[in-house]
Amino acid sequence: MCSLLHRASAWLVCLLMLGGTPALATTIGFDDLLGGGVEYASIGSPYAGLAWSNFSVLDTAIYTADMGTNGYANGVTSLNNVGFAGYGLPAGFSATQPFTLNSYVIGAAWNNNMTITVQGWSNGVLADSDTFLISVTGSVQRQAAWAGIDTVRFIASGGTDAGYRGLGPEYYLDDIRLNELAIPEPAGAAWFLAGGAIGLGLFASRRRSVRLADSGGAGTA
Repeated sequence: MCSLLHRASAWLVCLLMLGGTPALATTIGFDDLLGGGVEYASIGSPYAGLAWSNFSVLDTAIYTADMGTNGYANGVTSLNNVGFAGYGLPAGFSATQPFTLNSYVIGAAWNNNMTITVQGWSNGVLADSDTFLISVTGSVQRQAAWAGIDTVRFIASGGTDAGYRGLGPEYYLDDIRLNELAIPEPAGAAWFLAGGAIGLGLFASRRRSVRLADSGGAGTA
């Protein structure tokens, strides 16, 4: 019986470790989009496992050749592409399962000292918020560590014209880093399977005990 329980306990530990391990971190840099000389396009959903609202993708190299100096090219951090919110409209992304937003890179396209508010929502409830200034001279990396959210929203306003050809409170994102949280079902399944393994061990042990008792009874009759 001890051997069976030890084996069942080992199965329990392994299954719980598998069930409770979160997915690896994901970095979203938008560089797998566009191509073929395309300058920009809307981001379709799903992309990188997320639903996107009012975000497009821009090739900063092609755009700069057309428009001249701009904040997009000043702040891109990985290859050429960034995600951007045209006309500075509120934009965001969401998922069907909760995730952790670790960090992101953000900057302004045309205005200096522009106010940006970033919100993390969970089941329709505001869970986290961060308000700060961004400019065209370069991007900034914001550390978030917002766990258990399912939606991120961006709201931009204000700022002063930097003198480039474009206008308005447009902003962009690059290198979004997030983790999908562990889904509870695998852990529940691990408990179920581990419980079944222990139950089978106890059942086998009980059958062995009954067999020994029967054998002992037959010997003394």
